[in-house]
Amino acid sequence: MPESEGVGVRNTLEVTRAHEQLRRELFQAYLRAYLQGGPDAEFDPIRTAFTDTIVARLADRLSSATLDTPFLFTGDLPDRVFAWAIAFSDGSAVVAVNARMTVDPEFLAHALVEEIVRIQQIHNSVDFEGERRLPYAARTYEIAAKHLATEVLGYEPLSDEAVR
Repeated sequence: MPESEGVGVRNTLEVTRAHEQLRRELFQAYLRAYLQGGPDAEFDPIRTAFTDTIVARLADRLSSATLDTPFLFTGDLPDRVFAWAIAFSDGSAVVAVNARMTVDPEFLAHALVEEIVRIQQIHNSVDFEGERRLPYAARTYEIAAKHLATEVLGYEPLSDEAVR
C-alpha cells in the first residue's frame, strides 16, 4: 500500500512527503486562509511555495515567467474545484486555491504543480477548448500536468479522500 493511501486529510507537513517539498510558510498561510473562511490572500510567485529542490526540478521543465506566476487563496472558487489556473485577457495569470477546502499537504503540493503546469500550457497556447468534449481524465493537457507533477514530486496524486 502506498505511504499515504487511505490516510484522509492530514493537517501537518511533518508526517508527509510534502514536508521536503512545500515551504512551511506556504502551508501556514494556507491553513490561516482556511481558518478565516477563505478571504482572498495573495502569496507571492508560485516558486516561493516550494523548497529549492522542487523549484530546481520545476525550473528544468517550466519557464521562469511561469514560475513567477502569483497565486492566491480565495473563497470564490466553486465548491467542486480546489485549484484553478486563470489566464486574463491582458496575458497575466494567477493560480487560485480554494481556501474553503482543507486538503492533505501532499494533495496541495500536487495540485499546485498541476496548476502551474497549466499556466505553462497557457503560455504555450495549448488548445484547451479542442479537448473539452473529452472526459476530464482523458484530456491530454490534464494527463501531462499530472504526469509532470508526479515526476517532480515523486508520487501519484492522492484520492478525493484527501479533500474535505
